[in-house]
This record gives sequence, C-alpha cells and structure tokens, in this order.
Amino acid sequence: MISKLMLIQSDETEPINQTLQLLEVDILIGDNLELSNWNAWRYITSIENCTLRDHWTKFTFPIIYNILLSSDESSSSLPPMSLEIAQLGQLDSLLELTGSQHENSFQTFALQSGLIIYYFGKKFSNQNKETYFMHIQLKDIARRKMILTII
Repeated sequence: MISKLMLIQSDETEPINQTLQLLEVDILIGDNLELSNWNAWRYITSIENCTLRDHWTKFTFPIIYNILLSSDESSSSLPPMSLEIAQLGQLDSLLELTGSQHENSFQTFALQSGLIIYYFGKKFSNQNKETYFMHIQLKDIARRKMILTII
C-alpha cells in the first residue's frame, strides 16, 4: 500500500482527497523524500492517525524536517504523527554524553535543522537499552507535529 501512496502523482495545486483515516505501517523511507515524491508525502502526513516505523533508514534531523515540511498547512490541527526509528545519525556522538546533556544536545541538533523539541523523555528496557521520545515541530512554520521514538 505504501508503494502505491509513493506513486501518487498529482498537480501541486490540486487538493488531496483524503480517504484514509488510519495508517500504521513498517516502511523503508530511504531517499523517498525527493521532490518528485512530495505530493505522496503531503498525502501521508495528512492522514489523521499516522504511524510510520522505519528501522532501516539512518535518519537525521534534516530528514525529519522535510517530512514535517511536506505536510499541508491545514494538517497542523491534526494530532501529531508518529515515527519510530532505530537509527539517528547524530545519536552516535550523543551516546557518550550523560544526564541532561542528552536533551540539550538533541535540542541543539534539532534547532540547527529548523526544529523545536517541545518534549523529551527516555526510558530503559529490561535489557537496559535506552529509548528516546521527542515531540517535535517545525520552528517557524505551523505544520503537523511529530512524536519521534528512537529505539
């Protein structure tokens, strides 16, 4: 189904007819954030209950920025979309930090990419592995927000 969504080709001025209310999918985003896929991403980010899981792509804050930027202005009233990832490019250098340094460093990387983290949390699993939770929004543009989970 997601491959069909990625093939949506429509004129940018055409309104998107939203038919899906729920999307929960494992996906390989890779480099599907190219301009040629922008309308598909605008459609995906307009789905009211949207949860994407990508445990393969190595994400960066600029990629997250592009996902949120692809959302339509009217999507800012929707609940935050969810993105669960396993790899964040900046995470390797952050693992050496302790305590509140994690949050401050995430905030710095996010701000450099035009994002604001308005909630940050982490928890430990039974295997003593950290999971990070961030509520993210674009810094200067009213668009859809995101709940980012890094497992």
